[in-house]
Amino acid sequence: CQDKEDDRKKRYYLSRYQQNLWHCRRGVRELDELLRPYVSASYARFTNAERETLERFLSLPDPVLLDWILGHSKPLSRSMAKLVGEIRKFCSSRGSDEVSEKTFTV
Repeated sequence: CQDKEDDRKKRYYLSRYQQNLWHCRRGVRELDELLRPYVSASYARFTNAERETLERFLSLPDPVLLDWILGHSKPLSRSMAKLVGEIRKFCSSRGSDEVSEKTFTV
């Protein structure tokens, strides 16, 4: 019985992970290139609350996400602001000095 429950949880986790990766496909290619690697590298360590924050984040329009990631505005939600900060930090650690307008050719 426990094995079935564990299997169900694994399938649910994998399904949510795949859905979130799919939602990283944006209208702006540069957002795709930032978000998919971040989610791939970070999703396994997220708490359920962080996964829910990610899902809310991915449901927002591209211009809002761009403004937040570029630092033009900040999310009002503390959890969303934390996520945006982590995405920016992740992007910087991948080689770009800072996420900026130069990152995007919109």
